[in-house]
Amino acid sequence: MIRIQFKEVDIENLRYERFHNPSARVQQKMEALYLKGKGLPHNEICRICEISKTTLIAYLKEYKQGGINKLKEGTKYKGRTKKVKGTTLGFSQQEHRQPPSEMEVQLV
Repeated sequence: MIRIQFKEVDIENLRYERFHNPSARVQQKMEALYLKGKGLPHNEICRICEISKTTLIAYLKEYKQGGINKLKEGTKYKGRTKKVKGTTLGFSQQEHRQPPSEMEVQLV
């Protein structure tokens, strides 16, 4: 078990960030560390946050390395990228497109 001594100010910052940070991933990290600061055991934190013990340990190590600021840094996982065809126009782009000329209509 990783032991961390939390300062009261850090617990307050964790409490705030777990609801107010714009990143859902960072909110999850803050929640896990907040619960750790409140003395909950690892298995209970994992159950509440719906994370694995490996993930919790990674969060704890991040905190030990750089505190709350380290937890706020981006994650390595970027997710799947969606490939979009170059000819696809978004809805807003279609609104501003000029209507086809008579020449284009006859060719179609």
